[in-house]
Amino acid sequence: MQTTDASEYLIKKLNEQRELIKEEVFRQTLSQEEYSRLRGIVQGLEHAAQLISDLAKKVEEDDG
Repeated sequence: MQTTDASEYLIKKLNEQRELIKEEVFRQTLSQEEYSRLRGIVQGLEHAAQLISDLAKKVEEDDG
C-alpha cells in the first residue's frame, strides 16, 4: 500500500510539472529550439510517470 501512495504522489508531481510546461508553451511565442527543448522535457516527464506506474504494478503483483 505504501508503494502505491508513493508512486501516486510522484506521478501527480510529474503531471503537475508537465502541465506547467504545457501552459507556458501555450502562453508565449517560443523559438523552435525552445519549443523542442520543452517538448523533450514533457516527453521525459511522461516517460518517467509511466515507468513509476509500471514499477508500482510490478511491486503489487509481486506482493500479491
